[in-house]
Amino acid sequence: MTKQKIIEIFHKNLKNKTRFLKFCNNNYFKYVKQEKTFQFFVVEILRENGLTVIINNFESNKTTFEQYETSYLGNERGISDLFVTECNTSKKGCFLELKSGIEKVFTKKLELKKDVHLTKQQNFLDKMNKVGFVAMFLYPENIHDNFEMLFNIKLKM
Repeated sequence: MTKQKIIEIFHKNLKNKTRFLKFCNNNYFKYVKQEKTFQFFVVEILRENGLTVIINNFESNKTTFEQYETSYLGNERGISDLFVTECNTSKKGCFLELKSGIEKVFTKKLELKKDVHLTKQQNFLDKMNKVGFVAMFLYPENIHDNFEMLFNIKLKM
């Protein structure tokens, strides 16, 4: 799914468009990657609906030394992008690993792509599911059904 399509979907769904417009009209917006654009809108919609979202920024945009320092402090690679403290299930909360499209995660046969980082992310999601959390990959193609199931948020597509 293109960055423009992601923007269109979220433009239809955001109640307060002020931050949305400020984000998209910024001179640096053209440098923002598709996945970060998706993350921005997911967080905005969740927060607009009164949910508490914790963002994991441990792995992104760090120097080699900062990455070493973070791992030395005990942070594992593969920890999900977002943690939502409440969800509609009997689970403890929800870990979401955001991807800009299904093709970034799965092959055409819907098997996890052979990638070390994806494997670590999947292992983390499996571990969190086993201890009582909802944990999943979230991408534009599955956001509609999952937002409704997890948070009672009906998105207009």
